[in-house]
Amino acid sequence: MPWSIETHEPPTAEPLSLAEMKAHLLMSEDDQEPYIADCIASARAFIENVSGVRFLTQTADVYLDAWPEQGAPLLLPMRPVVAVQQVDYFVEAENLINESAYTHEGPWFLDGNFAPARLALPSGASWPAGKLRPFRGVRVRVTAGWASAAAVPPELRRAVRMMAAHLFTHREQVVIGDRASVDAVSVPFGFESLIARWRVWM
Repeated sequence: MPWSIETHEPPTAEPLSLAEMKAHLLMSEDDQEPYIADCIASARAFIENVSGVRFLTQTADVYLDAWPEQGAPLLLPMRPVVAVQQVDYFVEAENLINESAYTHEGPWFLDGNFAPARLALPSGASWPAGKLRPFRGVRVRVTAGWASAAAVPPELRRAVRMMAAHLFTHREQVVIGDRASVDAVSVPFGFESLIARWRVWM
């Protein structure tokens, strides 16, 4: 099912500190700190986008085109999901750019550590009836991510470290071999293995 994610409240911290990243880069000077901080944030955002993992506490809106089949859970393309704040839906008769919506009051059950995270209704309950607007008919506002950098799994922190170091060292796209037959390398070796088991597939 098509989906999209919009960040509502971004994380207020990163999974790596400047001190940790500078130690990894074997740097003691302070003049590069703004750029290093940017590399850390860019690396974290890249991994979140390609894997579906959300590192530190943040709020996001997940848009889906339709409800799941009756009896099936609603799938959320991210992990870990700590809480579902609200479930809204837009019916076809409403203006597509009107942000007013009906709210599904629940209750529901959340399996936030599954990949993808799952939201299910109690036995016998049904998703709302009525025809949704043609696209982005369901909006789920979630809180996702670990509570602290220390709680982030080590392999994911290492992936951020590797990608941030790659961005810091290679400030242009990396090309291997003859430019006439460009073979561009966009991620460092071993990166995919580190994030593989955390990927969310939808």
